[in-house]
Order: sequence, then C-alpha cells, then structure tokens
Amino acid sequence: MVQPANVFLPPGSSRYCYKFKVRGRWYRGPTGMTDRREATKFAHRLKAQAKREALLHPSSNFSDMSVRSAAARFVREREDELNDREVPSLSSLRNLKTSERELKMVVEWIGGDTPMSRISIDSMRMITARRKEEWKLTGQGSPLLKTNVTTGIREPVRVSNRTVNIGCELMRSVHIRARDVWHVPVQPIKWRGLMAKEAGPRTREISIEEEDAIRALPTFREGYGPCFSFAIISGLRLDNFVNLKWSQIDLANREIKVIQKGGREHRVPIDDELMKILLKEKGKDDEFVFTYVTQNTYFNKMAKRQCIRNERRRIAREGFTSWFDHIRKRLRLDIRIHDLRRTAGARLLRATGNLKAVQQLLGHANIATTAKHYSHIPLPDLIALQDRTHADIKRRRAEMAFLFQEHAAFPRVTPESLIDR
Repeated sequence: MVQPANVFLPPGSSRYCYKFKVRGRWYRGPTGMTDRREATKFAHRLKAQAKREALLHPSSNFSDMSVRSAAARFVREREDELNDREVPSLSSLRNLKTSERELKMVVEWIGGDTPMSRISIDSMRMITARRKEEWKLTGQGSPLLKTNVTTGIREPVRVSNRTVNIGCELMRSVHIRARDVWHVPVQPIKWRGLMAKEAGPRTREISIEEEDAIRALPTFREGYGPCFSFAIISGLRLDNFVNLKWSQIDLANREIKVIQKGGREHRVPIDDELMKILLKEKGKDDEFVFTYVTQNTYFNKMAKRQCIRNERRRIAREGFTSWFDHIRKRLRLDIRIHDLRRTAGARLLRATGNLKAVQQLLGHANIATTAKHYSHIPLPDLIALQDRTHADIKRRRAEMAFLFQEHAAFPRVTPESLIDR
C-alpha cells in the first residue's frame, strides 16, 4: 500500500508544509496553502512527480560519499548548529570535540575512502567487537589501572559498554543524516541490534559522613572548598559551577542563570546556604565567582603559562578535577564529580518526596529523566518506610478493636457466622 504524503502545520504558522519519502530520500517544503485538503492534493502531486523522476533518472538522484567526508561534514554541520545558538553551552562544545575524536577512530578502522553505500551491519559489528577489546586510557594515553578486589593487583580495564555504544550512536547519526539530508544511497541497518547492554543509571551519592570527612581535610581550602559546597547544594554540572560569573547571579532576586546542555537556559534559586557561600566570595574577583590564591610559583603545563605565588586565579575545570581526584584518592572514596549533582537531587527528594521540585532544581527538560536517575530509595529510607507501614497497620488494628468495643451489642461478622446463615 502506498503511503500518503504527510502535511502538517508548523508551530506558529497557518500554512501547511509537506513531508514524504521516495526511495530513501526525504522531500520537505511549504505548500503555501491554508486548507488541509488542498495541501494534501498538492503534496500527492509532488510525490507522484518525484516517483516518475526517480524511475526516469535513477542514477542522478544520489551521489555517494566517502566515510571520511561524511564524518567531517557531520562534525562541521553540528558545529555550525551550535554556533547558531546565542550562547552555546560549554558541555555541548566539549562533547562535539569528543565526538570528533571518536568518529576519527571509527573512520580509521572502517577505512576513510570506503563509500557510505558499502557500510553494512557487518561493518558495524566489526567496529563494536574491536572497540570492546580496547583498554580504558588515562589522560596521558596509557592504560588505566584499577585494583582488582579479589587479587589486590592493579590491572588495566576494558572500556565500558557505554563507551562502545557512543561510537555506534555517532555512526548512526552520520548514517541517518547521509540518508535523509545529503541523499546518499546507504544500506538499511538495524542499529538497535548493535548496541551493547549498558549498566543501569548510577545511583551513588555522597553521604553526610563522607562530606564531613572531605571538609575536614587540610586541602579543603579557599576557593575549592566553597566551590565544592556550592556544587553539592545547587546541583549544577561541572562546567556550570566552575565557570560561574557574577554577571549570571542576581542576588536581589536570589536567582542564578546558567546555560545547560543543549543550549537551554536554567534558573537556580539562591537559598540561604547558597547566599552565605556567594557573599563570602563576593569582592574577591570582578568576573568569576570561585577563585583561589596560588601557594607556589610554578609553570602550568595545561594553561602553558607561569603562575606566580600569591596570585589570585580563577578555578579552572582541570584544576577542580585534579583537586577532586586528590581528595577522592586520599579518602579512598568511589565518587565522581557528577555525584555532587546526584547528591543534591537525592537529598531534596529524600527530604520532601517531591520529584517535581527535584526536576526544577536540576533543570531536567523531562521529568522521566528525573525519575530514572533520582527516584531510587536507599536502604535506610526503605527501612523507615517499612516502619511507618507497620505503625500504620498497628494504628488501624487499634482503631478497629476500639470500634468493636464501642459497638459490642452488634455481633462481629466472621466467615463462620456467614456459613451458619
């Protein structure tokens, strides 16, 4: 059965647009009509014409493209899309660089000159199988070593299934864009069957005892200490809180504005605890909120500059990451920086039971994301809920017993009394 051409009203427009596909190629555009029936007829005529042209000139409809060219074009177009935003988020730009590196590796394995039309499900199976055999690397490019709990020996570890799926998802994006936007002839691929099974969402949060231990360390000093405290209360992501500027803060209205992943604006309310932190940092620097005073003179290899002793510097992303890794290793805690955000959401949920409030604090666009990552109930809370359940059952039993005592003149209904009747 031939699928009819689709017509729809774009948001804020009274004129219909059409959208249909012929031999793997999408056709989109305006009809210029306000009547749905007339717009549908117009779209049907265009679709019939596209089918005739595809039959008469099959080779002129498509042009192939190498995998290298497709990957480069994909990255370039994604970068243009991000730059078109008024304020692109730093995390989006950094993720684009990560995607570029991942795609470069996949292209090398497939072969840069391989045509997109020859990429098949077998090609992608080879890529995923090879990626699973890769070692997880450190920032210096050497294999990451982790202590084996059983043997106590530090051993290299394989990349996670999530890392494997990232390369597959990127190639899927390139494949779909080549098919639907660039009109490149590609083979159909069932991408769902290529994805490795990932672990469930991480539920680790920082306990109060662990937080107190971190605060007791000598390294919990000016700049980094307040930055840590701010993050565990506000629930902001790393890029948002280390790059926070005074221009984003409205102390009078008690509000902080940040640009989240995806370019969305998010507003964080300033409660009393956050206000205390911000007021202590006020006046130390005109631009950035969180700064520190250098304790030694040294050459910063990352920034490629000389740092002078007693010089006030902003806290960079790499600096906070290094500081956090130091305290994590010193206390032997299995925690990550993103666990600060998870802790803020979990504590609010535990105290209020209000999932909507957690969504607003963290700035999730969809409450399903909040429910997936933050609605878990740790064991202590589950015990408390069970105790409340038992107490409620005891209370109801006592009420029923009192009710029967008050109305002793009425016979109690039992299964035996019903049978006697």
